[in-house]
Amino acid sequence: MAGIEGTNSQGCHQHGDDYGNAFGTAVTLTPTLTATVRHPDPSKDVWAGFSLWDNTTSTQILSLGTPASKSTVVKSQGTVSLTAPRLTPGHSYGWRVRTADATTGNTPVSANCHFKAPEA
Repeated sequence: MAGIEGTNSQGCHQHGDDYGNAFGTAVTLTPTLTATVRHPDPSKDVWAGFSLWDNTTSTQILSLGTPASKSTVVKSQGTVSLTAPRLTPGHSYGWRVRTADATTGNTPVSANCHFKAPEA
């Protein structure tokens, strides 16, 4: 499950209108992206890597695998988060996530999720 804290719609939805309000509007220009992660070994640290881009300008903001894309860390399983850099008011954004750990590498990437930044 992936989500964005403080949106009008929870989770990541599949819908034909990728840029519309069906995906919610963040309540802040620095929203918190969240994901539930799990590792089969309860002794291992696990986190998420996030990718975030501006649909309005086609600008990549966070890239998977870079230090800036790494979420908080949990042991074995739990919800992790990453606060996005300041967004541009009124722009549409897309993001996706994957689970990572220090030993087995990365999982497949989630579906793309979309939301709008609030107006100024």
